[in-house]
Amino acid sequence: MRTELAFGQKKWAVVGATPDEEKFGNKIYKMLREAGFVVYPVNGRYDEILGDKCYGSLHELPEKVDMVSIVVRPDIAENFVSDYDAVFWFQPNTYTDATLAKVGSGKYIAGPCVLVEHRKAQARIENYVEKITEWLREKVAEARCKGVVLGISGGVDSAVVGALAKRAFPESSKGLLLPCHSSSKDVEHGLELAGRIGLSSDVVDLSEPHRTIMTAFGFDNAGGALRASDSNLRARLRMSAIYAYANYRGYLVLGTDNAAEVHIGYFTKYGDGGVDLLPIAELHKCEVYHMARFLGVPKEIIYKAPSAGLWEGQTDEGEIGITYDAIDAYLLGESVADADRAIIERMHRQSEHKRHIPPHPVIKQF
Repeated sequence: MRTELAFGQKKWAVVGATPDEEKFGNKIYKMLREAGFVVYPVNGRYDEILGDKCYGSLHELPEKVDMVSIVVRPDIAENFVSDYDAVFWFQPNTYTDATLAKVGSGKYIAGPCVLVEHRKAQARIENYVEKITEWLREKVAEARCKGVVLGISGGVDSAVVGALAKRAFPESSKGLLLPCHSSSKDVEHGLELAGRIGLSSDVVDLSEPHRTIMTAFGFDNAGGALRASDSNLRARLRMSAIYAYANYRGYLVLGTDNAAEVHIGYFTKYGDGGVDLLPIAELHKCEVYHMARFLGVPKEIIYKAPSAGLWEGQTDEGEIGITYDAIDAYLLGESVADADRAIIERMHRQSEHKRHIPPHPVIKQF
């Protein structure tokens, strides 16, 4: 599954990119561009490659990238490895023990051939899409319902679930955009997604109901409690609206939590965690990104920082305290920093109650 970790990344630099179509650096660069990534060519010998500006070194890039693909000689690769904190692909059959030693634990991804590994990963994602689509149809039929509905947040997880819903139920699927003191960009991205995949959608602003409740209780921020009440109320209002629609239409409600979020309990109890079906609960975040590209999710959604839209400037990784990549690596049995491991295991323990129905006393013997 290390291939999904690599192809889950968003922005790449290809050291050794070249306009020569016979060279491996050209094939890697074209493959990544065609897969929908932001890719920067790095090669001091050229001004541009395939019409893109070419950079002389990683330090000249206009922004930080998530992944560096190195397709040059081992002695040159060693210089980049010691220079840059990233995960690296190496040109097949050219890396050395000295090169690998400089990469460090958990920083190296390699296969016999990147192109082959990409095709394998792509085939795996396509298989997941087919299985999830069929599973959704089976579950809705079992419940004797007519279709599915979900909340569209403008983020990549809900985009993927929305696209899967449309595939499973072309005529009976709905995406609800439910802003609540949230960014107009989220609504814009949600509508763009719905238009792109042909998903029927409605927009209902929940800011006023939220304001009414918060004002009626006269909450203050003693002990920092306001943020939890505020953000969780937003999530629960959204889910109440979604279930109102679902009940009226005879639909099941789809959740958008991925494997990382389920494991650490990063969802609101009876909010975004209160759903009928969780289609992507086994997918790591990196696989969600990969599936998003396969399903044609707009780049603006894929590249934006993951956020539940719970308050201005909120991001998932900022709130959690670690990256999704770290959680993915942990779940895949990869090496992670001790501090990251401690956060993941603490959040998993503390959120155990979210993954079960409410406890009840056992007072009768049958």
